[in-house]
Amino acid sequence: MKGSNVRIVVCLMLIPWFVMSATADAFDQASLDRLLAEKQCPECDLRDASLSNVDLSGAYLIGAVLINANLSGANLFRARIAGANISNANVSGANLSGADLTRADLSNADLSYANFSGANLSHADLSFADLSGANLSGVIWLDGVTRCMNGSVGECSKAEKAF
Repeated sequence: MKGSNVRIVVCLMLIPWFVMSATADAFDQASLDRLLAEKQCPECDLRDASLSNVDLSGAYLIGAVLINANLSGANLFRARIAGANISNANVSGANLSGADLTRADLSNADLSYANFSGANLSHADLSFADLSGANLSGVIWLDGVTRCMNGSVGECSKAEKAF
């Protein structure tokens, strides 16, 4: 009888932990609603959010957490996303032209066929990111000094100085 009681108590103690761990990785719905309504959500937790094909042009997402988010086909033209964590996200085919991605973490992200023309990627983390087919024309590159040549696709053809 004592062994059964101990198992019940242990199970009851673990239930809140399982509930908290299951919801801790989900995005904050209020933050998502704010972003969609106002195009502003600095430092919001939007991990795992589905933002595929959403118009976020000019959005203010500085310091936002977009880990594992689906941003495929999204319009992020001239969005301010500096310092955001976009690691492991699907950003394929998104329009990031003119976006500020300074110090953004894009590691392990699918950036294939995204349009980064004129974007600022200075000091961004692109480790293990897939840039195949991505338009990098006029991008301010990782060193913050080099600007990618027009026609740069999939990799930065460095020739011009940004400043």
